[in-house]
Amino acid sequence: MQKNKKKHFNRREFIGLGALGTMGLMLPQCRNPYEDIPHPTIPSYHTPAIVIGTGFGGAVAALRLGQAGIKTTVLERGQEWPVTNSYDTFSDQVSPDGRSTWLRNETVLPLPPHSSIDKYTGVLERVDFDTMQIYTGAGVGGGSLVYGGMTVQPRQDHFETIFPSEIDYAEMDAIYYPRVKSMLNASVISDILKNSDYYHFADIFHQQATNAGLNTRLIDLAYDWNIVEQELNGSMPESALKGELIYGNNNGCKNSLDKNYLAQARATGKVGIYALHQVDEITKKSDGRFSLQVQKLDEFGNVLDTSEMTCDYLFLCAGSVGTTKLLLKAKVKNKLPLLNSFVGQGWGSNGNVMFKRQGIITGTGTIQANPPIRALEHYNNPHTPVLIENAPFPIGAILPGVDCYCLLHLGVGLDTARGHYFYDQVNDDIGLFWPNTGNDTVVQALDHTVNMLNDANWGVESLDITVDPSGYTRDFTYHPCGGAVIGDVTDYYGRVEGYNKMYVVDGALMPGSSACANPSWTIAALAERCMDNILANDFPASS
Repeated sequence: MQKNKKKHFNRREFIGLGALGTMGLMLPQCRNPYEDIPHPTIPSYHTPAIVIGTGFGGAVAALRLGQAGIKTTVLERGQEWPVTNSYDTFSDQVSPDGRSTWLRNETVLPLPPHSSIDKYTGVLERVDFDTMQIYTGAGVGGGSLVYGGMTVQPRQDHFETIFPSEIDYAEMDAIYYPRVKSMLNASVISDILKNSDYYHFADIFHQQATNAGLNTRLIDLAYDWNIVEQELNGSMPESALKGELIYGNNNGCKNSLDKNYLAQARATGKVGIYALHQVDEITKKSDGRFSLQVQKLDEFGNVLDTSEMTCDYLFLCAGSVGTTKLLLKAKVKNKLPLLNSFVGQGWGSNGNVMFKRQGIITGTGTIQANPPIRALEHYNNPHTPVLIENAPFPIGAILPGVDCYCLLHLGVGLDTARGHYFYDQVNDDIGLFWPNTGNDTVVQALDHTVNMLNDANWGVESLDITVDPSGYTRDFTYHPCGGAVIGDVTDYYGRVEGYNKMYVVDGALMPGSSACANPSWTIAALAERCMDNILANDFPASS
């Protein structure tokens, strides 16, 4: 494949041209982008088990409950997003519409430009706090719809620094990490793709790291590489190769949870998954059942109806923000008064820091495909261990033939800074305290690594300053962790202290960090561990 002709734009030109890319939004649509989206059906008033959320914790809980023969209702606030033969289920990355974003009039990606859109129940949500912006997924499949598929297992020494000693790394390594990897069918990229022009930028990243005496490795990704190879040979419409990822992949190449865990859960015949059902409040009734106030939404976020649903066993899997909000609200309103004082504590950003290195004179390719395939492991960094993932910056999808001469990175650090959620009764909403110095240690570590890279590679200029004056973002995270931390709010298997038959089985369990790794694999593996113990000990044998 011939590389496209390169054109080098400076920072000011690039920002202006990037903004021009949004003008396609003003063109008439050829089709209604919201047609053929499934509408919710009506769940039962009472089921033995209810799972709130369909992300990496909820999907695991749903499948294992179904396999155990337990009738289960799964409630998901977002929509169902089935990939269709027309290959246009999700919003386009370059000219996004309402399907891209959860109930906003503007897109919310960390990097500009932002685009005006119609308010809609799209797949990516940004929750804004005073000093932190948290990104979450919304839809059947949760965060797996919008994540990069990076399946990274933390090292034992890092894991044992973060997690309680009661969680045995050897057991996780032998049983639960392999189980999840098999379910997600995660693997490194195929050679034919790796060696294509689409991933040339990853080769540049690897060579620059090698020049600096640093190591990179190919990481496992929850992708169907056969489909991406079909993109390469022209037998499948492009998705990954044209940069689609954060709004979903239109040809089904991403192995999101709706294709594995949730599909198998439904196949048991015991699990019903209900989209556009948002849980607003939970309480424990005098008869021992849990009561949920559930809002049925339409595609534009309007509340169509509010009803009560009850269950005997309740699994909170709405993510760090969603699960903690439900718990804090119930505690403050005296709906679950026995919740302990640790609820809301132990929140961390997983050390997320984004930055872009400019001025790479050899060029990084006019096309940069998703997903990210390489990571740099600088675990002996003198400040703190860091993992640097090399994300694509697909300017060529907007401006064919243009080379940005840049590399975009997401850093993940072994950060010990912690914040906490609180409940704002006036606004009936959750708040987050996060110190302004949070992530400082990770930024120092990344700056040390970046200086090593720049010193070893002639022609690299200073960091891009379009995001933050220092060149590093420190006020957003894709990886919110904590709020109902394992061993504090729950026992070491997710059982909520003070409430029999109520469980947290999601990212809220994480102790503020995923131990210098992307959290999805660890959240799912931890959920598998919890469910094994819960099903063995908390359910009657006849269930």
